[in-house]
Amino acid sequence: MKKPMMLLWPVVFMLACSGPKVQLDESTGSGPLDEQIALIKEHITDPERREKCLVVADDWNKKLAAFYVEHQNHVKKIKTLQADYHSSENQFQEAYDQFNPKFEVMLTQLIAARQTLVELTTDEEWKKISAREKSYIPK
Repeated sequence: MKKPMMLLWPVVFMLACSGPKVQLDESTGSGPLDEQIALIKEHITDPERREKCLVVADDWNKKLAAFYVEHQNHVKKIKTLQADYHSSENQFQEAYDQFNPKFEVMLTQLIAARQTLVELTTDEEWKKISAREKSYIPK
């Protein structure tokens, strides 16, 4: 059913992009994963593995920044429809039908990138480079 996905994706996206320096900071030109890239540089001491991790993180940084632009365009489209009294349910559904496949592709790529990073790091390294995410878990 499409309606649950329509309601779920904004929540998932905001959770994925919440916290300090996760969203693209256009004022400073910093990317969404700059903090994680710095942690990789600091905590992965093996040069070969560190370089491989940095390639994965840099690629994901670029993809996430590009997706952020797509997401902003989608939000603008939805807000425009919301503001128009005459917008139909079909217009909203079409907007979500156009955006949701892009979102699903982004999530699939995120999971693959994460798995690659896990395979390239030790348990101790992973704990250090993912400490920020752990801070978001409610106690």
